[in-house]
Amino acid sequence: MSMLNYNGQPHWVTTKATQRDYATRMQQFFDHYLKGERAPRWMLEGIPATRKAQTLGLVPVD
Repeated sequence: MSMLNYNGQPHWVTTKATQRDYATRMQQFFDHYLKGERAPRWMLEGIPATRKAQTLGLVPVD
């Protein structure tokens, strides 16, 4: 289970940057579960709130 939380956003994404990030994560989610591609770090390990500004976790895990 994953929860996406964007600071300063309501229950939907309103800025271009958060819309792009959301679209990227949804693409990675479906690529992993429907195509069998490697899961990115954010799906396997999550991103702690204290590291949100430091890493996006979009890189696939080996």
